[in-house]
Parts: sequence; C-alpha cells; structure tokens
Amino acid sequence: FELLSKPSQKPLSINELYQKTLEESALKKDWYCTPKDFIFGMEETKEGPVYSLQHSQTKKTYQLIEPCINQICQKLGYTKRLTKVLSPELVQSSINQLIEKFGSQRHLFRFMKTDNGPVIRAILSDDYTKFDNIQLLSTVLENLAKSGSLNDWEVTKYDLGKFGETFDIRLTTKNLTKVLKVGHPVRQGMHFTNSEIGLRSIEGLLLIYVLRCTNGLISSNSHDSFSFRHIGNPENKINLALKNLLTHSEESFDSIINLYNNSENIEIPEPLKFIESVSSDYSLGKKVSQYVLENYQSTFISPEDTGLLKGISDSFTEVAHQKFNMHENNYKTLELIGSKILTEYSKYINNN
Repeated sequence: FELLSKPSQKPLSINELYQKTLEESALKKDWYCTPKDFIFGMEETKEGPVYSLQHSQTKKTYQLIEPCINQICQKLGYTKRLTKVLSPELVQSSINQLIEKFGSQRHLFRFMKTDNGPVIRAILSDDYTKFDNIQLLSTVLENLAKSGSLNDWEVTKYDLGKFGETFDIRLTTKNLTKVLKVGHPVRQGMHFTNSEIGLRSIEGLLLIYVLRCTNGLISSNSHDSFSFRHIGNPENKINLALKNLLTHSEESFDSIINLYNNSENIEIPEPLKFIESVSSDYSLGKKVSQYVLENYQSTFISPEDTGLLKGISDSFTEVAHQKFNMHENNYKTLELIGSKILTEYSKYINNN
C-alpha cells in the first residue's frame, strides 16, 4: 500500500464534483485535421514566449499550452530546447518548414475555450481513443450506483487540472469506519486518475483514509488497481475493473489495516542510512532525498519511534504531499517507495 497525506480542499459531494467536471467538459471541442492546416507562431512577451497556431483558412489563432508545444516538437523531430535559445522568427520559420514537409498526417486537435480566447490543449495521434474526465467519473458513479453505495461516498481530495491535463480524485465512504492499532479511525476509499491530453493513463486504486491526520493507505495488490491506455475500447475494460475493485474492497480494506498495524513492530537498525540507500536506488536526487531525511528526523525521531518501518515509510510519502502536487512525477514515485518499503520488508520479516 501507499501512504497518503492531508488534502488541501474541503470535501466535495459527488454531485458537486460531477457538476464541476460537466461544466468544464462543455468548454472543450475536438477537430480531426492535419498540422499543415495551421501556421505556427511565436511571440516574446514579458511573461515569456507565447506559442500559437493560426488556421490557414479561417485565420483564427489558437494559443498553445506547454504540453502541446512538446507534442508538436516531438512529432516534427524538432528540439524543444531551440525554442528557448533561437529568435522567434527563426523558430517560426524552421517549425513551419517542418510542418510543410511532415505535417500531412491526420491528428486529433483538442481545443478549449478560456477567458483569454480558445487554446489548443493537445495534438494527439489519429488512433488515440478519447476517454475524458466526465466519462471516467460517470462510469465510476454508475458502478457505485449499481452496487447500491453511491450515496455513501464523498470526494476528499481532487486535482481537476486547468486544461484536462490531469484528473485526480479520491473518494471515501462517509460512514464505514474501522480503527487502526494506534487508535485512529479510518474509512474505505478509491483513487482515480486520467488525462485528456495524452499525459497519463486511466487508473484506479483502492485505499483507506485515516481521519485524524488525513493520511491514507493505497493498496498495491494487483486486483486492487487498474491502468489502461487511451487505445481500443477502454470503457468496457474499466467497467470490468471497477466491478473487480468493488468486489475486493472490503477484503482489501482489512488486509491493508493489518499490514500497516504489523509495520509498527518491524525495526530498521540504521534508519538514516536506509533512507539514503532507498533514495539512491530510486534516483530521487539529493534535494528530494534531503526532504525525506529532514522529514523523518523532525517527525519520527523519538525513543519509541526510532527505526520503525512505519515511520520510515511515512517519511517518504509525507514529503510527496508536502512538496509536490498530485499530478507531479515525484508525488507518485514517493508514494510507490512508501508502498514498497512496507510491503517488501513486511514480507521479508515474515519469511525470516
């Protein structure tokens, strides 16, 4: 399992989340066209470079968000770094030449209305399967309704993104409560992730939610999670996976609680060296590794906590929520490390 930490928002009702997602969905539109239908533009401003595409026939201009610039450069074989060091005129000229030469293949262009005008939020391959945030949320809610538990859930944490680049939500039950060994009440929960612009897969996980400190534990068992790319027909796969999650939820809930409780009895002889070693194994870098060491020393170094496996795992996962947003890579990496520390060392101790 993975440890999670405190949310920055107050809980939302399921209906409030659905309405927010539905309203954002109404601002989005898609076209299938080719890059050759557009002329690339770049302008230097006080805030930095602004990139755009102008439709060659309608003459409408659309600003490009940052991930979209990366997608254009990748598809045309253009080095993104050059947009930072060359003049706007030279960048425009070179990219438009590449568009003229290589831009005849049909792509999915994803648009969105904003207060500052329409933007292009993604340029994706023709075989990309759209499965948007409103579709994922609707599928989740339909399955909860079929199980008879829809009204038992609320949204405890969410990151909806600005352009659909990320969609992270955590749902927890309102009433189903059990107690950890340390006396903290916990509730059952689920975590879902998506991206509408090609940055992430569609994912779902089971978790428990610790009410006192708003930490959580996410199950990493294979039957307690799913991940599908935006190809083929993900909706059928997700429906089956959700049914599987709900079937195992109560069993997994108890299993995670037991594993966490047992980790309080497992000691690591040299915890600081252990943290440094794990940080190196996962290539966290000096800055993130130092965050973890400082968090462990400030929070968990006491006579009763020194060297406990639970405290070491908490030190990794707590940093994820103190220092990073839900959609950042280090967030997931640190959660994964916390999960593996607990599961792998618990298994090692039990087997020896």
